[in-house]
Amino acid sequence: MVSNKRMLRILDRSDLDAIHGATLEVLRTTGVMVKSDEALGLLENAGHEVDRKTGIVRMPETLVMDAVKGCRPNFKWHARSK
Repeated sequence: MVSNKRMLRILDRSDLDAIHGATLEVLRTTGVMVKSDEALGLLENAGHEVDRKTGIVRMPETLVMDAVKGCRPNFKWHARSK
Protein backbone atom coordinates (compact mmCIF):
# COMPACT_ATOMS: atom_id res chain seq x y z
CA MET A 1 0.00 0.00 0.00
CA VAL A 2 1.33 3.43 -0.89
CA SER A 3 0.70 6.37 1.41
CA ASN A 4 -1.28 9.31 0.06
CA LYS A 5 0.73 11.73 2.21
CA ARG A 6 2.78 14.35 0.44
CA MET A 7 6.50 13.75 0.57
CA LEU A 8 8.96 16.50 1.39
CA ARG A 9 11.34 16.80 -1.56
CA ILE A 10 14.68 18.32 -0.68
CA LEU A 11 16.57 17.19 -3.78
CA ASP A 12 15.46 17.71 -7.35
CA ARG A 13 16.03 15.22 -10.17
CA SER A 14 19.39 16.73 -11.20
CA ASP A 15 20.65 16.40 -7.61
CA LEU A 16 19.61 12.74 -7.51
CA ASP A 17 21.25 12.10 -10.89
CA ALA A 18 24.49 13.70 -9.64
CA ILE A 19 24.49 11.52 -6.50
CA HIS A 20 23.74 8.42 -8.57
CA GLY A 21 26.58 9.18 -10.99
CA ALA A 22 29.05 9.88 -8.19
CA THR A 23 28.07 6.65 -6.43
CA LEU A 24 28.64 4.62 -9.58
CA GLU A 25 32.03 6.31 -10.03
CA VAL A 26 33.08 5.39 -6.48
CA LEU A 27 31.98 1.78 -6.98
CA ARG A 28 33.93 1.62 -10.25
CA THR A 29 37.16 3.34 -9.18
CA THR A 30 37.50 3.04 -5.39
CA GLY A 31 35.34 -0.01 -4.84
CA VAL A 32 34.04 -1.47 -1.61
CA MET A 33 35.69 -3.68 0.98
CA VAL A 34 34.09 -7.09 1.38
CA LYS A 35 35.25 -9.28 4.27
CA SER A 36 33.43 -12.48 3.32
CA ASP A 37 35.33 -14.97 1.16
CA GLU A 38 32.00 -16.41 0.03
CA ALA A 39 30.73 -12.97 -1.04
CA LEU A 40 34.02 -12.23 -2.82
CA GLY A 41 33.63 -15.46 -4.77
CA LEU A 42 30.04 -14.64 -5.73
CA LEU A 43 31.00 -11.13 -6.86
CA GLU A 44 34.00 -12.42 -8.80
CA ASN A 45 31.81 -15.04 -10.54
CA ALA A 46 29.36 -12.25 -11.42
CA GLY A 47 32.13 -10.40 -13.27
CA HIS A 48 33.25 -7.82 -10.71
CA GLU A 49 36.94 -7.01 -10.27
CA VAL A 50 37.97 -8.65 -6.98
CA ASP A 51 41.30 -8.14 -5.19
CA ARG A 52 41.40 -11.08 -2.79
CA LYS A 53 44.47 -9.70 -1.00
CA THR A 54 42.75 -6.46 0.05
CA GLY A 55 39.11 -7.56 -0.17
CA ILE A 56 38.35 -4.61 -2.44
CA VAL A 57 35.69 -5.15 -5.11
CA ARG A 58 35.33 -2.72 -8.00
CA MET A 59 31.99 -2.75 -9.76
CA PRO A 60 31.37 -1.50 -13.30
CA GLU A 61 28.19 0.50 -13.88
CA THR A 62 26.68 -2.10 -16.20
CA LEU A 63 26.85 -4.85 -13.57
CA VAL A 64 25.52 -2.58 -10.81
CA MET A 65 22.58 -1.44 -12.92
CA ASP A 66 21.82 -5.00 -14.06
CA ALA A 67 21.70 -6.05 -10.40
CA VAL A 68 19.36 -3.17 -9.53
CA LYS A 69 17.08 -4.01 -12.47
CA GLY A 70 17.04 -7.63 -11.32
CA CYS A 71 15.64 -6.76 -7.87
CA ARG A 72 12.14 -7.87 -7.07
CA PRO A 73 9.56 -5.08 -7.46
CA ASN A 74 8.77 -5.15 -3.74
CA PHE A 75 12.43 -4.73 -2.68
CA LYS A 76 12.80 -1.86 -0.20
CA TRP A 77 15.91 0.33 -0.13
CA HIS A 78 17.04 1.40 3.34
CA ALA A 79 19.99 3.10 4.94
CA ARG A 80 22.33 0.92 7.02
CA SER A 81 20.76 2.34 10.16
CA LYS A 82 17.37 0.72 9.44
